[in-house]
Amino acid sequence: MRTPLTAPGNWLTRPLISLFLLLVMLSMSSQAMAVAPVITNPASGSTLPTIAVGQSMSITISSVGGTMPLDRWVECDANDPDYDGVTPCLPPGLILDASPGSATTVLHGTPTTAGNYTFSITLNDGNNDGGVATYNLLVTSSATPTLTSVTPNTGSTAGATSVTLTGTNFTGATAVSFGGTAATGYIVNNATTITATTPAHAAGAVNVAVTTPGGSATLTNGYTYAVPAPTVGPVSATVAANSSANPITLSLSGGAATSVAVASAASHGTATASGTSITYTPTAGFSGSDSFTYTATNTSGTSSPATVTITVTPPTLAITPTTLPDGTQGAASSHTPTAPP
Repeated sequence: MRTPLTAPGNWLTRPLISLFLLLVMLSMSSQAMAVAPVITNPASGSTLPTIAVGQSMSITISSVGGTMPLDRWVECDANDPDYDGVTPCLPPGLILDASPGSATTVLHGTPTTAGNYTFSITLNDGNNDGGVATYNLLVTSSATPTLTSVTPNTGSTAGATSVTLTGTNFTGATAVSFGGTAATGYIVNNATTITATTPAHAAGAVNVAVTTPGGSATLTNGYTYAVPAPTVGPVSATVAANSSANPITLSLSGGAATSVAVASAASHGTATASGTSITYTPTAGFSGSDSFTYTATNTSGTSSPATVTITVTPPTLAITPTTLPDGTQGAASSHTPTAPP
């Protein structure tokens, strides 16, 4: 008689437990094998290029590895970013972009305080592991600027002249002034040139100054404000025949004129300039059109000429007497009317 085979009471549960334990071990192995991100460029421990206060900088930082998706970059941790018992953050004025999910970021900004800084940054990954890099950065005091020339070095008292300032150590310039008045605007092109727009100012030579975090530079009498040359426009006037010294209203603009002059004479009369005024006298007995040209002058120059058009009206005849005496019927009567010349 055969004995029937019977399975142990736990024959179904043993494989399930084994599978569960295998999965747990694989998961633990996977976590153990996970590698935190490594910041590779610049490598941890690097000394970054020396920079001066007020000088802008931008450095791309990259990494490899880490559990995806990556989290974000942080500039320091409230506790200890590099786990060495020190909690250094970025030098004042610098910013580290968070760059969520990216293996690269940018450290940028403009340092505001000189010093020898050691600081750390961290890239956290999807497994909350952090890759840390520590850098050294020397921030020097800004060099004192120099200002050697302004081109052009003269312009209108109205301002709005674009000029180029040339010198050294202009990076981070915080002010540009002409005769103590701030430039309307300026752009720091590079460490040696600034493009500025002059403000309005009274006539005369003025000092030009540039201020940077490293100090100030002044070019004595570096720019001269000049009154612009005057301009004149065409005008017209009507005068009576046989009149004299008729004042002509001129069209003057631009810089204030200090004098006017008759550039080309009238053909049928006389134009006379005195100071900033002109009078016109037509030739006796003339009526009709006449013209002459005039200019205006000041310390900055003389205008182009403009034309004055004159209309000389004919004289009005006044015959006298206007009435005749009564005559006598049958008697001869003779009267001669007269008119002014």
